[in-house]
Amino acid sequence: MDWLKSAESSDIDAIASRMNFLPTRKKPLSYKPWKGDVESMPPMTYKVMEEGGRTDTSIGGELETTRFHSAGDIMMCGPKGERYTMAVKKFMKNYDGRLGDDVVVEQTPRMVARYEGEQLVRFTASWGEEMILNPGDYLVKEGEGQYYRIERGIFEDTYNKLGS
Repeated sequence: MDWLKSAESSDIDAIASRMNFLPTRKKPLSYKPWKGDVESMPPMTYKVMEEGGRTDTSIGGELETTRFHSAGDIMMCGPKGERYTMAVKKFMKNYDGRLGDDVVVEQTPRMVARYEGEQLVRFTASWGEEMILNPGDYLVKEGEGQYYRIERGIFEDTYNKLGS
């Protein structure tokens, strides 16, 4: 996590105030349940975690964030093989379908902006973990002062264009 420590901690609210947030929706992608071990999860699958632990989310070999999960939380494996966790309540809010069946990303609009700055920005995501916003990445505004990053390639694979 040297790269995380090397980035200057920034006031994400001040940076976000200069960004052009536009509505967009996620693409209606389908995720399949996975019964095997987490390390061999294929892209576009999810798994109910049997025990708690730590999840490091890496994209393209770059550590994006670290989260701790509990038994019963959901491990997701995205289109590029990135793994991340979420509570069942959030999973049921963000995906249409029944737990244990194929689910489709829920289509509620989100407010998102592309970061056009030149510096790496270190900030605290809405769930309390540190993240890095790279030039060209996207910032999602969940509420006042609540943000998280989406890596550019992941955004392009999973979201529609901004303003659509």
